[in-house]
Order: sequence, then C-alpha cells, then structure tokens
Amino acid sequence: MLVEFVEIHYITENYGISELEIQEWIQMKIIHPFDSVALIFDKEDIDRIRLICELKNQCDPNLYSLEVILHLIDQLNYLYKKKMTSFFDWYA
Repeated sequence: MLVEFVEIHYITENYGISELEIQEWIQMKIIHPFDSVALIFDKEDIDRIRLICELKNQCDPNLYSLEVILHLIDQLNYLYKKKMTSFFDWYA
C-alpha cells in the first residue's frame, strides 16, 4: 500500500483553507498530522480535512459543533468497524 505524505502548503493550495485554520484544528485535536512539527499529513489526515471542509461548506458549523460532529462520526466509524469485525469472527 502506497502512503502519500503532503506538506501543509499542498492542503492550503488545494482546499482553500489557511495554515492558521489548520493549526487551530490541530490545537483542538480534531486533526492529528502525521508529523505535527513539520506539519506533514498522510492520506487519513487529508481525508479528515476533506470531511471538515465538506461539513463547513454544507452546514457552516461553529468550531464547537464541528468538534461534536466529528466525534460522533468517529464513534459511528468505530462501531461499524467493530460490528464488521464481530461479523467476520462469527462467520469464520
């Protein structure tokens, strides 16, 4: 599996968000860069940033609401993966 890493300037140029906004998301712990010192992001980080941008464009939540929405999405993803793992354990 090929893992792609990008620097922050790639994200700011391609997603139209500022470096300051990304750093705010990092401080809020709603994104977790692969390397928080050099601000290098992997595919999972980019997917998360894309999701945040979509949420902001569709419903323009404030930062607290965005944090809650992302937490709920994370919980749903966890439960889905857990359920699928349980299904495969049962099926095997």
